[in-house]
Amino acid sequence: MFKRGDIVWGKIKTYPWWPAIVLNPKDCGRDKVGRNKFWIFWFGDHKITQVKCNEVLDFQKHFEEKCVPKIGKALKSAICEVLTILAARYNIKNSDPSSLFDWARKGFKKKLCRPSDNSKSLELPDIVKNALKKKAFQRKEDNDDEIVNALDDVSKGKTSLEDICVMCFKLDNSVVMPHPFFVGGVCQDCRPFISEITKTPKGQMNDICILCCQGGNLVYCCNSFCMSAYCETCIDYMTPKETLSEILKDNDWKCYLCMPATDDRCLIKRREVYLAVGPSTRPVKKSSICVMGLNDAVMSVLMKKMISVNSFSYISPRTSNRSYDDFSIKEIKDIDPDFIYDSFFVSSAVERKESQECLFVSFYKFLYRLVMTRPLKPYIFFMYMCDAEIVNEFIKMRVRRFLQVDPTKIKIGKKEVYLWSNLPAIKDIKDNVYLMKKSRGPMFIEEDILNKFLEPLKDFFHARIIK
Repeated sequence: MFKRGDIVWGKIKTYPWWPAIVLNPKDCGRDKVGRNKFWIFWFGDHKITQVKCNEVLDFQKHFEEKCVPKIGKALKSAICEVLTILAARYNIKNSDPSSLFDWARKGFKKKLCRPSDNSKSLELPDIVKNALKKKAFQRKEDNDDEIVNALDDVSKGKTSLEDICVMCFKLDNSVVMPHPFFVGGVCQDCRPFISEITKTPKGQMNDICILCCQGGNLVYCCNSFCMSAYCETCIDYMTPKETLSEILKDNDWKCYLCMPATDDRCLIKRREVYLAVGPSTRPVKKSSICVMGLNDAVMSVLMKKMISVNSFSYISPRTSNRSYDDFSIKEIKDIDPDFIYDSFFVSSAVERKESQECLFVSFYKFLYRLVMTRPLKPYIFFMYMCDAEIVNEFIKMRVRRFLQVDPTKIKIGKKEVYLWSNLPAIKDIKDNVYLMKKSRGPMFIEEDILNKFLEPLKDFFHARIIK
C-alpha cells in the first residue's frame, strides 16, 4: 500500500500513465479519501485527483515499462520533475536531465547510498508544497450549513440562484458575474478560477468540476464531444436524492450541458443561450469598441458607421493553421475585446472535404478566442460567417451547440452564407433567412453583410468624432 510522499504512476481514462505523488487528504484540504482510492498530485500540470488503487503503480518498478522511447514533451517534462525529486532524495546533485534519465533506465541503482534521512521519503517536495499553497484547496463541504440554507431558500423561491455564488455558496460573498455555463452567480473570490474551466476545449477531459472549479470525486459526461467533469459534491447538493447513484450506474450519461435536467428540483441548470442573450439595457455611459477581427473589412465598416474604435487586432497567421490558440491568454486580456469576428470562405476549386477540415480549424480558433474572453466581460458580441455550400447538418449542430444560436441563412443572388451571431439585428430575422437585395458583387459579399448588420453597435458604443 502506498503512503504519503510515494512517487507513483497514475492512470485516468484515456490519458497515458502519468507520474504523480501520493497525498494525504489534509494536504489538499480534504477530510477523507474514498474507499480503495488515493489522493494524488500530478506532475507537469500540478493538479489534484482522487484515483482508484488499481490505477496506481510504483514509479521506479514500472519506469522502464511506462517511460517508452517516444513520449510527448509534456510527459517528458513531468517525468523530469520526478527524477529531480528522486535524485535529491538520494543526495545526487547537479545532474542534468539526460543523465537522470540514464540513471533511471539503469534501475536507479548506480552505486547510490540510501537516503540520508528515511523521513525524506515521507516529506512532500517543495515544488508540490508551493503548488498546494497556490491552489489553496477548500471544499464546499466546509460550509455545509450555508449550502443547505442557501439552496433551501432557492427551492422555496425566497432567493434566486443568480443571487448566490454557485461555486462556494458563501452567503456573505457578493455576486460579481454570472456563471458562464450554469444559472447562478460567481463571487469575486471564485472569479479567478473561471478561466480553469473555460480554457479547456470541449471534447477534452478536465480534472476539475465545470460548475465549482474544484477537484474531488468526478463523474464525466459520456458525450465524446463534451466530456465535462462534475464533482460528486455539486451533484449531491444540487440535485434530487439518488441522482448521483443513478449517474454512476449509467454507462452513457449525458451531462447537464448536453441534456438539461427536466426535473424542476434539479438546481444544476444550463445557462440557456448565454452568449445569445444581449445586455438587458443599453449602457448609460458608452465607450469605444475593442475589436478582434479576421481582416480589415470589419474596421472599414465600423469607420463608415462612425463607431469609435479603441483597439483593433487582426487574427495573426503567425502560427500553424492547426493551432487554435493563435492568441495567448495575456494578449486576449490586453485586447479585452467587445466584438469578436471571423469568417471562412473558400474557392470553388477546393475539394469539399478539405474545405470542411479547414472550416473546423477556423471555427475552433474563433471559439477559443470567444471562450477565453467570456470571463473578462459580462457580455461579448460575436459574429461568424461561412459559405453555406460546405455546411452540412452535422456542422450546423456542432456550431449551434457551442455558440447557442441558430444559423441565419443570408441569400445574395445565387450565393448563400451562414451567419452565427448574437447581434440584435440578426436575432430579429424571421425564420432565420434573410434575402439581401443589394450587393456589390462576390468580392464584397463579406463587407456588404457586415455593413447590413453592424448598425446596432451604435447603441452600445461611442460614436467616432471627426475633428
